[in-house]
Amino acid sequence: MSAIENPQRARQLNEALDRYRPARQALLATLGLPVSNRDPLTEFSEQIVHALMGGTLATSRVQIGHDLLLYDGQKVQVRYLANPGTTWVNEHRVYRIPDVPVYALVLLACD
Repeated sequence: MSAIENPQRARQLNEALDRYRPARQALLATLGLPVSNRDPLTEFSEQIVHALMGGTLATSRVQIGHDLLLYDGQKVQVRYLANPGTTWVNEHRVYRIPDVPVYALVLLACD
């Protein structure tokens, strides 16, 4: 068995996770999801689009195809893109999904 190569870095990472965990749990609780293995920003994006557009969230949060069904029957695919507020380094390719006419892209400035 070998020694930990960088114990200070390992400690920093664990401390950061200890700070992240309660913030993640608080966000999920606000979303009404006490347990979720999904990315919390995915969960947030789907619910903010739902709050803005109405309709019904998909029955399964992990189904393929759409995340929201509008009152008029149109399906909505929700995605998000997170970048620092000053410099956009990530990009997102918007693609057409058969039978899903609405594509909602939530832009998050995370600094």
